[in-house]
Formats: sequence, structure tokens, C-alpha cells
Amino acid sequence: MTFEELDEILSVAPYAPFMLSLSERRDNELTVNIAPSHVGESRDITEEEVPNPQLRNILNGSRPIEIDSEHVYEITFDRYIIYQVGNESFCSGNPNDEFSGGFLRVYTRSFLLDNLSRMTDAQELDDGSFYPAKWTHYQIITLNHIVDIISLGEPSVNFSIPS
Repeated sequence: MTFEELDEILSVAPYAPFMLSLSERRDNELTVNIAPSHVGESRDITEEEVPNPQLRNILNGSRPIEIDSEHVYEITFDRYIIYQVGNESFCSGNPNDEFSGGFLRVYTRSFLLDNLSRMTDAQELDDGSFYPAKWTHYQIITLNHIVDIISLGEPSVNFSIPS
């Protein structure tokens, strides 16, 4: 499955997926595990959970956004240049950015791409070639995190059997 195909699967849900983990199992190989979200069942909130009666009244009958742990996807970038993780509450988009995708985005123009050569040794040369090779900016939007990755190749995407 491709990054774009997984985005189509995830975009069916009204809420962003959850990031379950982010790790480097091998040097300079980034793996991000995500799971779709779904709306859980409504329930009454107990006084022990929420002592404030006004807040408890508001929350009673609400439906939580939960992890769909039956569908876990592993996205691996085996040749990245840089990645950053942001708290989604503090991330804002740049109006000049250009991308395709919903929760999984591929950028053709971004602030991160524009500033990559200032932050790293990766360079776009005068003849239009790239050092060390052509790169792409990928972004994974989850309910609590925004992960930006600049990679030298497409990520691999696999369905992961939950443990």
C-alpha cells in the first residue's frame, strides 16, 4: 500500500488517526505507527471521574473519540533527512504551503522545504539537482501530533497485526 492509498482509507473517518508510536528501530530509519479513530459509545460520567457537577452534566451522554486498535498501520521512512514532531494544539499551517492529501500529506511547497538547506547539509544545486538526492516533504496529521518528515524516498506502508 502507498502513503496516498492509506490517506484515502483514513480520510473516510471524520477525525484524524491516533499516533501510537514513533521510533527509530535502526539508525536513521523512522517508523510511525498510527491507528484510525472512531466515535465510541455514549455513557454517563461518574462523580469519581468528574467531581464538578456542571462539567459532569455537560459530559454525560458525550461520545469519546477512541483508537481503532484493530487497524494499525506502520509507516517507515528508511532514508530521511529530518523529522519533527509538534503538538497539534500549537501547529498552524502556512498559507503559502502546497500539498495533496488529507491526514497524510505530500508537500510540493512548504516552509520546511524552503528552509531545509539552512537547517541541514541537504542542498538544491544551481543546476536543479539535489544533494544527497531528490527529497520529498511528508506530513502525518494525528489527533495529538503533527509529524513532518523530509525523506529521500517514499515511505513503506504496512498493515500491522495488533499485538
